[in-house]
Amino acid sequence: MKAPLITLFCVALLTACSMQKNTSETSPIPVTNTYELQRQASLNAWDSLAKHYNYSYQYTVGFVSWTGYSNQTIITVNKGKVISRKFKETDPNNGVEVSAENTFVYEEDAKSLNTHEQGAKARTISELYTNCANHVKMDTATNTVYFTTFDNQIMKTCGYVPNGCADDCFFGIELDKIKWLK
Repeated sequence: MKAPLITLFCVALLTACSMQKNTSETSPIPVTNTYELQRQASLNAWDSLAKHYNYSYQYTVGFVSWTGYSNQTIITVNKGKVISRKFKETDPNNGVEVSAENTFVYEEDAKSLNTHEQGAKARTISELYTNCANHVKMDTATNTVYFTTFDNQIMKTCGYVPNGCADDCFFGIELDKIKWLK
């Protein structure tokens, strides 16, 4: 009885090991499904909360460089449609106090969305999840892939940094906060 079980175990082990082998030396090694599984679980949490709040929310995207430059974009969504985008950019010019001369600000309403180049594009968070799907498929041999969530499991960060890049190299989505609207 033990011999057939050991044989069956060995066959299963060999089959599993052969399935893990990369048969094409020229194609990149695919990213494990871990990031995609996390993204899908987060998307499910997002869909549930967004539905509860009638897809009405405001989120903030920020960027801070090692040079001191920073910007912040606030996007407001009402019933699943982007209705405004606000942007503030600050360049302290190597330690100079922030003033009106080195700050750029604008506000866009539903009719003027994305008419300025600066800032995060006006998108819904559902659209950001779709965009995120492309980032989690990056080649992990040449990039470090990131996917993080807030405490409520909503996506906070989804993107990648090319290996060896030192400063301001993150490509993707990085949300600072989400505020639900009534």
